[in-house]
Amino acid sequence: MIAILAQTVPPVPTDVEPALFKSIITVLGWVAAVGMGIIAFLRKPKTEIADQPLKVKGEVEYVTRRDFDDLKADLNRRFDELQEERGRSIEQLHKHISSVGDRMGKQIENLDATYEKRLAAGNDRMNQHGEDIAALKALNRGGRK
Repeated sequence: MIAILAQTVPPVPTDVEPALFKSIITVLGWVAAVGMGIIAFLRKPKTEIADQPLKVKGEVEYVTRRDFDDLKADLNRRFDELQEERGRSIEQLHKHISSVGDRMGKQIENLDATYEKRLAAGNDRMNQHGEDIAALKALNRGGRK
């Protein structure tokens, strides 16, 4: 059988340079890779929906001017309502902040009054102690003489 193949296959030329052979094989490989990439890119993926065909209905109706104006008026009305609500919320916040400020002012006044009373009482005690010390010193000096 090998003898039959040897007779039918032409002899391989031995004068082919290895670098040239390598270059040809490389180019053929790149061409094959690019060809496979193009084929994969051009091939459309199959999409099937089983048991429920996809029905697409084209919309041919357009919005009328009246519908558009009604929608625009509704949006403007809602926007105005939101602005009014925002204004009320801001007023409530200002009232709340003012009431908190008033309460804090009253508490600060009470603290200041309490501080003044305690400071005056402390000063009175310090003056009394000073007088007591002066009297003791006077007694002490009078007793030594």
